[in-house]
Amino acid sequence: ERKATNNPEHKPVSIGIISPFRAQVEQLKISVSKVLSEHMMEKHQIEIGTAHTFQGDERDIIIISTTYGPAHDGKFKEQFVINRDEGYRLLNVLITRAKQQLFLVTSIPEMKFADYKSRLEEKQENNRIAVFYAYLAYVKAHALGDLATVDTVLKTIKEYSYETPRRDTN
Repeated sequence: ERKATNNPEHKPVSIGIISPFRAQVEQLKISVSKVLSEHMMEKHQIEIGTAHTFQGDERDIIIISTTYGPAHDGKFKEQFVINRDEGYRLLNVLITRAKQQLFLVTSIPEMKFADYKSRLEEKQENNRIAVFYAYLAYVKAHALGDLATVDTVLKTIKEYSYETPRRDTN
């Protein structure tokens, strides 16, 4: 059993697994329950759910699964929850729930997410799928230690971003 590196008290790390798809969440629950005991699930406060499950919650470690299979016709379809009107809020939840470490598992073809800039240029604003793809490009570059690409992705997002008006909560 490994401990998180910044866990001086050696408390069990809490783990969250997030998928944008309910069906995938259900399959992940079945698969994880086959390899981890109920005791381990409780000890590490393992939660598996959609982004909605994690709103207002955090875990030491978050694993994001953005794996998509091809459609029946063999083509990759971009029918993501994040691509809907309120998708940017879900993306925010996905990427901000980890206190210590975040792992991203994806099957989205690199040729799709590497094209984030032209998608941003196309709409001249923070369109949902383009920002998600930019995030995937950022994560890959960061994982490879490619700081020039990390910088390019961040500058590109800033160039095409706009401020989202805050809702008045009063």
